[in-house]
Amino acid sequence: MSIFDGYDEEYQSITNEITKKLSEVVSYETDPDKNAASLTQVSRLVGQAGQLIDQMNLEVRSLEPATRKQLQKKVRQYKDSLNSLEEDFNRVKEKTDRASLVGGGGGGGGGAGGLSAAHRERMEDTTGRLQGTSRTLENALNTVAETEDVAMGITEELGRNREMIIKAHGKVKQTGSITDSARQLIGRMQNRETRQRYITKALVAFMLLAICVALYYMFAGGDDSDSGEKTPVPAPAAAPTPAP
Repeated sequence: MSIFDGYDEEYQSITNEITKKLSEVVSYETDPDKNAASLTQVSRLVGQAGQLIDQMNLEVRSLEPATRKQLQKKVRQYKDSLNSLEEDFNRVKEKTDRASLVGGGGGGGGGAGGLSAAHRERMEDTTGRLQGTSRTLENALNTVAETEDVAMGITEELGRNREMIIKAHGKVKQTGSITDSARQLIGRMQNRETRQRYITKALVAFMLLAICVALYYMFAGGDDSDSGEKTPVPAPAAAPTPAP
């Protein structure tokens, strides 16, 4: 069982105890001592339940995003249920206090031993203002908690967006590297093609030059052979006649 599950189980046990004690307070209307003791226990249990919700909220923040979102919804439901129990507690307490004030005033018959109607009214007004202030503070705390949850959600979303931007930047850099490599490859291919073109032209020029030289010697050698055939060869001189 996880830490959150332990908090969850303890919270449900405490809320069940709060509901039970509030029922007992209603049944103890004729017994002020038991009534006051039950109200004190309920107040203490409500405080413990609020602390458990705070602990659950802290525990949820350390979990994975998917689990965190689900459990945050559960914690908000627990906050709403605790607020409802607190409202029930405040109504029962207010009713009990009012009954106690009315009972104390009736016992004195309006004399010195009892509370005057004006005094009771002032006390009821003060109690109402205190309870209103308490509810206002509770609502403010709930608003702060909800705002904190929203801020956490926004922070998580910004984190995810930052990761996406980093990944996109990495892909852009990778694409740029591939483009540079392709550009270099195309440049090398163009240089190779240029060299091959120059080599081809040189070979063609050399072959043409060789053909020209061959033709020149071919025609020049034929002319020399023809002129040699036409030159007359001189006749040998006659031998001298011997004297008688």
